[in-house]
Amino acid sequence: MAISLTEIAIIAAIILVAIYILPGKLPKLAKSLGEAKREFEKASKREEVLERARELGIDVTGKTLEEIEEEIRRHGR
Repeated sequence: MAISLTEIAIIAAIILVAIYILPGKLPKLAKSLGEAKREFEKASKREEVLERARELGIDVTGKTLEEIEEEIRRHGR
């Protein structure tokens, strides 16, 4: 599904208004978006590790992510 010209114009208008009206708040917004992206990636990685551990039959109860990753590495040897 492609973005239409109207949608692009609306997005551009919102960005321009935000830059014009909220210049002091844009750095905070960008920082918040970056932090949210990092947290999402961190959670995604954790889910991938937990899924791999389940596939290998590793008990993950009460273990840190690092401990689980180490067990996965040992299991692969």
